[in-house]
Amino acid sequence: MKLKHNALIVKAQFILFPVIFFFCLVPQYSKAQLKKDSAVIRLHEVVVESQQVADSRKLLPSSLSVINNATLQASPQPDVLKEAEQSIPGLFIAGKGIMGTGAGPLMSGKISMRGLTSSSNSATQILIDGVPMMMGLFGHPLPDAIEQTNIDRIEVLRGPSSLQYGGSAMAGAINFISANPAPGTHNLMASMQWGSFGTDKRSFSASFGKEKYFFQAGYSHNATDGFRDNSAFTSDDYFFRYGVNFSKHFQRIFTLYLAHATNNDPGTTDAPFLTTTHVQRTLASYKLTNNFQGLKGGLTLYYQQGINHFSDGWNSKDYMGGARLEEQLPLFTGNTLLAGAETRWYGGKGSPVGFPTSPLNDVWIRQSEQSAFAIMQQKAGELLTLNAGVRTDHHVLFGYTTSPSIGATLTICKGSSLRGLFSQGFRNPTIGELYYFPPANVTLKPEKAGNIEFGMNSKLFKDHLSFDFTLFSTVASDLIFTVPAPAGSVPPVENLNAKKVSNTGLELSTKFVSSSTQLSVNYMYLQQNDTPLPFAPKHKLSVQLQSSVQKLMMNLEYQFISGMYTDYPATTLSKYSVVDLALVYPLTRKIQLKVTGNNLFDEKYQIMKGYPMPGRVLMGGFTLNLF
Repeated sequence: MKLKHNALIVKAQFILFPVIFFFCLVPQYSKAQLKKDSAVIRLHEVVVESQQVADSRKLLPSSLSVINNATLQASPQPDVLKEAEQSIPGLFIAGKGIMGTGAGPLMSGKISMRGLTSSSNSATQILIDGVPMMMGLFGHPLPDAIEQTNIDRIEVLRGPSSLQYGGSAMAGAINFISANPAPGTHNLMASMQWGSFGTDKRSFSASFGKEKYFFQAGYSHNATDGFRDNSAFTSDDYFFRYGVNFSKHFQRIFTLYLAHATNNDPGTTDAPFLTTTHVQRTLASYKLTNNFQGLKGGLTLYYQQGINHFSDGWNSKDYMGGARLEEQLPLFTGNTLLAGAETRWYGGKGSPVGFPTSPLNDVWIRQSEQSAFAIMQQKAGELLTLNAGVRTDHHVLFGYTTSPSIGATLTICKGSSLRGLFSQGFRNPTIGELYYFPPANVTLKPEKAGNIEFGMNSKLFKDHLSFDFTLFSTVASDLIFTVPAPAGSVPPVENLNAKKVSNTGLELSTKFVSSSTQLSVNYMYLQQNDTPLPFAPKHKLSVQLQSSVQKLMMNLEYQFISGMYTDYPATTLSKYSVVDLALVYPLTRKIQLKVTGNNLFDEKYQIMKGYPMPGRVLMGGFTLNLF
């Protein structure tokens, strides 16, 4: 395994050094060539670069990708997570239908970040405006509860992010950022689409912004009959946001999300068995922010709860609440310090827990954790920036866990920089893994991961061309999997800290923008050196071509996947290519038409073993902006 790892590093050196030379030489040439080029129209820019912006998410030279609202609006994908996967090289989302993920052990929507995932789907943290979305019992996010009509951008951190977000971000984090109405604006919007297999998407939203406050409310409905028998899905989501600027230094925002989703899982083609899940979710948050000269931060309070019903008889209630306080300030010239603390409590109850007489049936199980963190950024002259941080978490069961990180960024020439980062992450066992169903094991300990990465990014020709290249190596230990128990044991399987993962790879993102066309290409090569995990493609290539002809906007997306296992233990490999298309045409100033096509060439493939993916899906509709 070490030989494979060394071979990859040697190959990367032969790639990286010529690239550094090229991207330092070209800006000198491009400066003279582009003096006459006065403006660039950025159609639907996807920003993929190492960030140095000093705020609570970006004080380290992490691999951070940002997908903006224009890209989301022009996307042919059925949901925002799928568009994130298309745009981010190290991210993969498992699916088994047109839309909907469900909840619990049978859910789809399993997230793999640089090949790292968990059996409970809780290794990558999903957040909404920095507030974690997590099912209190099983620890996984609930993508069906993400309200999609008010997303301004998506920020994706690749690699262990426990320093920023704690124990549910061992592999990375995905943060959905809401749009706040600008002062003096108001909007009333309706959007509708209909298509293949009885698929229906509708949304309505209203907002207005004043100098001192803003208000937003909206509703969305997503439904499909499914392309297989017994694979229907329906969701209804509501949101309400109210913000007040009660001085030029302070702002407070109250947010409420309500979600209801029903998902039908038809089972595998070899063993069809209908399982229906009904999920109700409520999420509320209060955010108070301050922004003085040199001092900014805030307090966030949040609480969410869920009610879950499964057709196999499982019923549960869960909750998760918390508070986060952070402040950022400069200590001296070139320095930025972020310090804060966070507390989180979660739990729930359910039944039947494996057998009718279990003492845990309908018994509340409650857990809590507290943490403190500090991150510092120091500029050493004009070219070098140093970064370091540490977070200490204390869990009521697992005690203390420390997550350090250290990195640096070096500007090597105008528009080009090198970065390096070492970081560690962890994941605590979920309540489900510890106590529920026959494989439960109360002796489980936290999973841990360490990551080292080196990267380069460059912008050329007045931002017409951008480039980002990252080499990474991730080692994770004590991964929890369900494995056979010793002979004669009851039950015959149990959850154990049984696996180690060692992944090395590279990520490449590049983008070219002209006045009417944008071409984006991103690629990941992943080498799994120890335990091969599912939903971790060896090769992932995504191409996005966005172009406009007069008023008509075309967005063509292509994805190629190979060397990906569809099951665990890893036995079945998948390889496929999919082409998606969106056409957007503004009929009038207030009416916009949109037509989308997914899997245009009707590719036959599977992501999760036994679940064929949909064939060609066509949809059409309109968006109406009343004012």
